Amino acid sequence: MDDFKDELIKFSRIRKAALRSEFTSRWNKWDELNSRSTGDGKLLGQTMYFGSQTSDIFCRIYDKALEQKRKVKDKDKEIPEKWTRLEIVYRKERAKMLALHMIECSNVGLVIRRTLQQYIRFVQRPKNSKDSNKSRWKTAKWWERLLENVEPLKLTVKRQDKTVDEMIKWLDKQIGPTLATVVTALDGEINWLYKLISNGNTRLKNKHQQAIFQYQQEREKKQRKHKGDENG
Repeated sequence: MDDFKDELIKFSRIRKAALRSEFTSRWNKWDELNSRSTGDGKLLGQTMYFGSQTSDIFCRIYDKALEQKRKVKDKDKEIPEKWTRLEIVYRKERAKMLALHMIECSNVGLVIRRTLQQYIRFVQRPKNSKDSNKSRWKTAKWWERLLENVEPLKLTVKRQDKTVDEMIKWLDKQIGPTLATVVTALDGEINWLYKLISNGNTRLKNKHQQAIFQYQQEREKKQRKHKGDENG
């Protein structure tokens, strides 16, 4: 998203709000990168990153006018005096989910605003108030104008609980060598293992009970099918 007039996406205003911690976000960090000339110390670039640059999704805001003045060699080319660019980087599962949304909505600007609505909110610090809970602070008016009350865009998929078969594979891969080591060291004694199982049985959660029920249901279904094939 480009702002050629610095009306909504204004680098200096966003930086000031970030330094004052006047925002709430699902991202747990933000970084600032300034580039300068080694000769005279002249500022060559300014960039802010919200979210880790190694994560599946993060936001990058930078002074595009400053960048273009450094890169463009053609002195006759007109470059806006004010030009801030906001970008969102989507990777891996976030990119896959984004692609599904883009099939239904090809408006890139809308998708970016919906993503911002989900991940970050710039707020207005209340005057003469001791309320430190920023979730109760009003959204900054310029941020409201940018997002235009769009719905948040969720790019996560609820992780499905592991099935019994998946648990068996996990045990084989992660715990198998450890179990073999202990049993071998104890000359085949496995009473301690039965105690572990008994203790674990008292700590089963709903997802474990659901996995057991699903596995037993599928097993009974296979057994009935097998008997039916034999009788047929």
